[in-house]
Amino acid sequence: MHSLLLYQYHQHWGTPAQQLAALRRALGMQDPNVSLPSNLFDQTLRERLDLHIQLDDFGGALQTWEIIVRQRKTEEFAKTYQAAIDDIHARRTDDRSHTLAGEVDHRGSWFVQLLKRKLAIEVSKGKVSRLKLRCERGFFSYELEAGKQYETDANAGACQLQVIGDAGTAVELRQL
Repeated sequence: MHSLLLYQYHQHWGTPAQQLAALRRALGMQDPNVSLPSNLFDQTLRERLDLHIQLDDFGGALQTWEIIVRQRKTEEFAKTYQAAIDDIHARRTDDRSHTLAGEVDHRGSWFVQLLKRKLAIEVSKGKVSRLKLRCERGFFSYELEAGKQYETDANAGACQLQVIGDAGTAVELRQL
């Protein structure tokens, strides 16, 4: 419940990224907090999915959609979100790129679920020391090199990127 209160605080005085971080903690990344009352759980899923889409965090949107599917709530959400989810699935393999802004938190990390295999990171403020990829079938770690394009292994499966750096570091992730 603390994370939901933090989400409400950030709705008034924070950013959409801070709101999303609070909702991720409230529901859990992969295994949702099903102890919430059903109507609050559904509302929180909707708000989380809306924020992922608003922030162009398409990998996170698909991750949230997978929770919706596992919870057998697809019918309830399909009318509102199916077109967006279909478009995100198409983006995974087409030539459209997109950019996602991020900020390293007070613990020194920023996490994002990747949509595409190719990516580039630009630092606009602060310092990044390391990139870590946690994939379904592998773990990879890199030192950030300015201007370098990274590519995940085709056999690695879905990957989550962790950007490690100084708190407050602002980054832009471009997925190609």
